[in-house]
Amino acid sequence: MALIVCAPLAGRAESRERLTAAEELLSEQDYEGAERAFREILVGADLEVDEIVEAYASLAECAAALRNPAAARASFVRILRLRPGYALPELSSPLLREPFGEAAAVVGSEPEPLLRYDPPEHVRAGAPFVVSPEVGNDEELAAAVTLHLRRPDGGYDLIRERDGRLEIPSVAFAGAASVEFYLAARDPDGRVTALAGSPREPISIPLVAAAREGSPWYRRWWVWTVVGVAVAGVAVGLSLGLALPAGQSDPCERALGQPCDATVTFGLR
Repeated sequence: MALIVCAPLAGRAESRERLTAAEELLSEQDYEGAERAFREILVGADLEVDEIVEAYASLAECAAALRNPAAARASFVRILRLRPGYALPELSSPLLREPFGEAAAVVGSEPEPLLRYDPPEHVRAGAPFVVSPEVGNDEELAAAVTLHLRRPDGGYDLIRERDGRLEIPSVAFAGAASVEFYLAARDPDGRVTALAGSPREPISIPLVAAAREGSPWYRRWWVWTVVGVAVAGVAVGLSLGLALPAGQSDPCERALGQPCDATVTFGLR
């Protein structure tokens, strides 16, 4: 069974508050503090794609200010995998333009999606549901996938892979008409790098009733049909024996010169 983390991720309101606080650190030129804050947000918040791009752009700015072009390039790679058409503002610093150009050369104009998921038409309640996304072959950007299961209050609980499986337990379906979730690819440090679905627009799959077990043998129509035919056959056999008047010999005995037993044969066609 998949592991459900008891402590849910930061909700949408809290995620926005954390982004705003990190942006304030950046505006105050506290680059180290802002870098830590944005990294933590990318690990532990429910973010939309635009917010993820915004966080990585801010990380690149922090890295450039701290004279770490490799880290800036890594952030731009993640942005371009999410948004292939992303472009730097015209007045961006050369400290940003160089790592951005290197990242663009690495990613190319039409990068392969890091994460894809084709949902089924429905999910059957009463049994666990295994989610099997397609993940790009890039361990640096998609080392793991997490599932974010929507709760009735609109928040999300985190389900991690276990034994290579993402599994939603059947208890999560109680009283629900559908199952709603989104998927997030993560790098080795746990930072989000791609989404399938999103917090605002999760993947939604209708639930259908659990399959009914077969009826017990004594409730099946054909059992009682056979019993009824058998009873009718016995009744016919008894009537042959009981209907002879007193003192009258059996027709079989008269024909054959000796007593014989009547056999009633019946069957279903």
